[in-house]
Order: sequence, then C-alpha cells, then structure tokens
Amino acid sequence: MDAAKERLRGTVLRVTYRNQSNDYRVIKVLPDGRVEAAKLDRNGEVVMVGQLPGIEAGECIEAEGRWATHPRHGPQFKADWFKPSLPTGLKGIETYLSSGAIKGVGPVIAGRIVEAFGEKTFEIIEKDVERLKKIKGITRNRFEDIKRSWAESREDRELITFLGDHGIPASWAHRLQRVYGQAALSVIRSNPYRLAEEVHGIGFHRADLMARRIGIAEDSPERIDAALGHTLERQAGEGHTLLCREDLISLATELLGLDETLVADRLIRMIEEKRLIQDNIREKDAIFLLSLHEAETGAAKNLRRLASSSRRVPEVEIERALETFEQRARIRLAPAQRTAVKSIASQGALVLTGGPGTGKTTTLRAVIDIFKAGGRTVRLAAPTGRAARRLSESSHMAAETIHRMLGFQAHTGRFSHDAANPLDADLVIVDEVSMLDVLLADDLFSALRAGTCLLLVGDEDQLPSVGPGGVLGDIIASEIFSTVRLTEIFRQCPPGQRREVSHPPDSGSRRGAGLLFHRAQGAQGDHGGDRDAHDRAHPAQVSPRSDPRYPSPGAGAARRAGRGGDQSKASSLA
Repeated sequence: MDAAKERLRGTVLRVTYRNQSNDYRVIKVLPDGRVEAAKLDRNGEVVMVGQLPGIEAGECIEAEGRWATHPRHGPQFKADWFKPSLPTGLKGIETYLSSGAIKGVGPVIAGRIVEAFGEKTFEIIEKDVERLKKIKGITRNRFEDIKRSWAESREDRELITFLGDHGIPASWAHRLQRVYGQAALSVIRSNPYRLAEEVHGIGFHRADLMARRIGIAEDSPERIDAALGHTLERQAGEGHTLLCREDLISLATELLGLDETLVADRLIRMIEEKRLIQDNIREKDAIFLLSLHEAETGAAKNLRRLASSSRRVPEVEIERALETFEQRARIRLAPAQRTAVKSIASQGALVLTGGPGTGKTTTLRAVIDIFKAGGRTVRLAAPTGRAARRLSESSHMAAETIHRMLGFQAHTGRFSHDAANPLDADLVIVDEVSMLDVLLADDLFSALRAGTCLLLVGDEDQLPSVGPGGVLGDIIASEIFSTVRLTEIFRQCPPGQRREVSHPPDSGSRRGAGLLFHRAQGAQGDHGGDRDAHDRAHPAQVSPRSDPRYPSPGAGAARRAGRGGDQSKASSLA
C-alpha cells in the first residue's frame, strides 16, 4: 500500500448520492476501527466518495484512499480502491436485501427471508434458491427477478474483488461490463490481453501484469499477439502509420524478452488471420494495424473519386468576379492568389498552402465570395475547435470542427454523414489540414458526395497531426489535386510592398510523402483510378511533384523530420 494512503473498513449504512453513468457514489460508512473524531460527521459516520460500482447499504467495505476536506461538506475519505463483502449479522443482511441491490426484494420481503433463514440467508440464495418460493409474497416472476439479480450482483462483486486483488481500480468494472457485460470476469481470466485491444485505457503493460498474476505463460500466443499490436499502436501514437517487418519484430521481441523466432511465427499467424495487414512497399514488407490500412486505402480511394468527378463550380466570368471582389475588399490579389481562385472556380479541387502572412485567408474569402455569389452552398471546417474559431473570425463566416460538420455521434463513435449519407454542400473548405490525421481524413473524404468542390488549406511547415499520418504533404505529393503555394509575405509590410518568402529546394511536402501518396496515385497495393486520365484532365498548375527521387512511403508515415518525431523505424523502408 502507498505510504501516503490509508485503509478503512466498515459497514455501508446508506448511499446518499449515485451517478449511474460513471458509478461515482457518496456513501455513509460506520467504521469498524477507531477513526479520529475530526474525520467523523456529527453522527459518528465516515463520508466516503469515489467510483464505487455496486456498493449498496448493508455491505461491508474495505477501502484504500486518502482523507480530504470538502469546503462545504467537510471531511471525506476518497477511495481509490475498494473490496466489497456481504454482511454477516442479521441486521446487516436485512439492510442489504432491503437496499434495492437485489431486484424483487423490498423491506417486507427482506424481513421475511431473514426471518426464515437467519444468518444462512445468503448461503440459501446461493446454493438452494428454490427454497425462496416458500416465502409469502414471492411470486414466480419475483422469484426469477431475485434469482437473476443475485447472480448479477455476485458477478459484480467477484469482478470488483478480482480487479482489486490484481491492482486494477474498481472503477474499471463499469467500463469492462459495458464492453463484455456479465462475461467480463470470464474474459479477463481466459485472456486478459483482450482488454488491451478492446477496452480503451487498459494498455498492454497493465494487461500483462494481470496475466502474470493469474499464471499465463510468458511465451503464450496471446501475450505475443498483444505485444505486436501494442508496438504498432505505440508507433501510431507517435505519428507512424506502419512499421517494416524487421523493426516490428525487433521492437516486440525487446518488449517481451523472448526469442525472436517466436515473435516472427506469431506475426505470420496474425497476418494470415487478417488481424494485421502486410503490404509490399518499395520491395519491403510493411505491417499495418487493420484500421490504419483501411484508412490509408479508403482515403486514397475517395481522393481519386473526388478528383475524377465533375463538380458543381459556379458559372461565372472569373476575371470579372475577381475584380468585383477586389473592389469590394479594397485589395489587389497577388498572381498566385488569383491562380488559386481561378483553379478552384474552374476545377473544383485545390490544395492551398503557404506560411503565415502569405495571404491564405484573403484567398479563402475570395473563393467564398465567388461561390456564394454563384448560388453555391459553402461549408467551412477545421480539425480543432480553436482552428475553427480562427477560421470563422478570419473568413467572416460560420466554421465548425470536422467532427461537428460530419455529425459525430458520441454514443456510437460514428459520424452521421458518411458514404451512405454524404454531406450536402457544393464547396467544403478545410483549414489547418496539416493537423489532419489519416483516420479523420478517411471519414471526411468518404462523406463528400461526387460533385462537391474541395479546398484544402494548410501550412506544411506547421505542426503535424497528433494522430498517425501526414495527410497534407501526401496529398500535395500525389498531385491528385492541383496545388498552389503562396510565397509572398503581406503581413507587417509597408503599404504597397511585398516580401518573398524563401523555400529551400524540395522542401515542405516532400518530407511527408507516405503510403497515401502512392495509393492516391493508384500505385501497387491498391486498385482503381486512372492516374494518366486524371493528369490529362487536371494538369497541375503550380509546383509539379513528379520527381522520381521522392522519399519512400515509410518516411511519410512518420512525423516530418525535425518536428519532434522519430522517423528511424518507418524510414527504414527507404
């Protein structure tokens, strides 16, 4: 036990507050041992708070935690861990049965049960439950409720006790039961490594500790499989979408402390079972989590679909429309800005990139003005709430997060807008695309109907996404859409003057070309899409990206060089 923590034992007198969504409860406890008077309430009871799933009046509780003083309610014992047990005295048994913990038993029925069976009540319910049918007032339906509810409460207590004995907070019980229901304990006992994959927040190391304590062998297939998945998950958390086969085996072997042959054999089996995906990239084997492989291929497929579809661009005389905007805004667009507006207005798809102060916002306002003047519906979005607010302020138009635009449903974890229910918009503008990871990109592109115009805006030299992938750089590199790079600095310059920003050769997106770059071009490992036909229909206007010396796919799966990410693993595909 942590030296700073204390243990408290006692009997639960009543539950004064409960939150059903997270099992947070406030309970009154009559302590078994001596407790300082200053920590007791005026009735000589202890106020205990915390996530205490399943705790009801009448139960005995052993808890570990710390004392704290609430500014309004006074001393409280904040429980981090607890272990419940059934009461033994007649009064405690009756109180527990009357608490509502067992469906179908109220105060009157509880009194009759205890009167009939005394201190053997719980034993009778557990081992000879049919005898309850003799109790007056217990009908057939009520008997079935009692029988079912008792079994569930027993499983809850066993789960909480098991978790506590293995160093897992009882608060996890609610999350485990939400995933596995009443089978939670049997799942843990049979293969605790499933928790690392299927329950958010329980990682490999915690599952591994549980597995060791219940006697699962170090070289078990379940342990090796979990380590391989964990290694890929950890790399995804650092921005990688893949690992080459050799690196994955090496890292997992180091984590497990086992022979490399065992790990290699299990990797073969996981690939055969489609639990991991192997793809050949630059004549090397790359290993993916299934979700990331699906996101890469899905995003690329939808990029090609959007690139090849005819779009609802406004039917306007572009030069006149530009002059009208310039007069109203009292500005003069730079040549690159005019190129960007013409491109999106004629082709309906564009990547607009450039550093701070290069006029991206002004270009956006011109595009919005022309599309709205042409009677087209425009939607603005960004990956984060802060970016969406900045976009709204600068564009003078409502903007939202991508999640809100696509209608994220928290209870299902899905979006209401998807391929089956596409977004209703003629033009979608997405800002700060450098922060867009491949998973959200897949959701976004799949939710855009054929005919929707798309303008992607971002600075390649800004921070990359928190999630895996380098979407902006990959899209630029793929040439799937035309790209306009703004280089003239307008911000903080004297009136009438512009300053050119210097870019080193092959800078920007070339450091970020990942698998999406190849898939969007219809390269090996993916099918569909006529790249040559697209090139003829939509030639790049600015910044051609057909250099065969482009970096390997693995390099793009990692964070960009010099931006805090370790590329050594993924770049070994080069």
